[in-house]
Amino acid sequence: MTDHDTPIAAAQPAKIVPPQAMGANIRELAIRYGFLLLLAVMLVYFSIATSGFASPQSAVFILQSVSITGILALGVTATMVVGGFDLSIGSVATTAMMASSYIMVILNGDALTAIAVCLLIGIVIGLVNGFLVVYMRVPDLLATLGMMFLLVGLQRIPTEGRSIATGMSLPDGSTATGSFSPAFLALGRHKFDFLLPNLVPVSVVVLIVLAILIWFFLEYTASVG
Repeated sequence: MTDHDTPIAAAQPAKIVPPQAMGANIRELAIRYGFLLLLAVMLVYFSIATSGFASPQSAVFILQSVSITGILALGVTATMVVGGFDLSIGSVATTAMMASSYIMVILNGDALTAIAVCLLIGIVIGLVNGFLVVYMRVPDLLATLGMMFLLVGLQRIPTEGRSIATGMSLPDGSTATGSFSPAFLALGRHKFDFLLPNLVPVSVVVLIVLAILIWFFLEYTASVG
């Protein structure tokens, strides 16, 4: 071989992937995308087996049915990202619901006041849980579990365990004179026109907006620690 000859590189041996690594990769893919695959299979099956399942109205109805659960799940997702878990999320939701009903039915308040109180309750409980976990070093499961039982007990105090409804009897023997505000009820009943008349409920819009905000927060903010 002369100096002008091009050297021929030796063939590189093929890399053999150990079975353990392949199993780990498959397991990781199953954990990451298994639920999406299962969901896709279920959608295809029910679309074929049930007439009307693949319609826009059916999809919106399913989204509306899970919108409240989805909104709560978004809040839990933010805590799980940092390695925590909030057991009080359900009690926070029911406490806010009870408080809003109490304001409108018993105190004759309006929808804006009821919504503001709901948000205030969520903020206060979140700050208390955060203070217990971050500054007092109470384990997150223990702190939120205690908050859950505390809220369940507090919910029974204003009406002595009675369900809040229009015209209900109060503990002092009187009758509630208030009612649920139409503006407040519209949050769960009103639907927007989108391609079809009265298709997208307000709750679904709220879920989508909050999901985008949570995604943006988790994607473009730096974690501490």
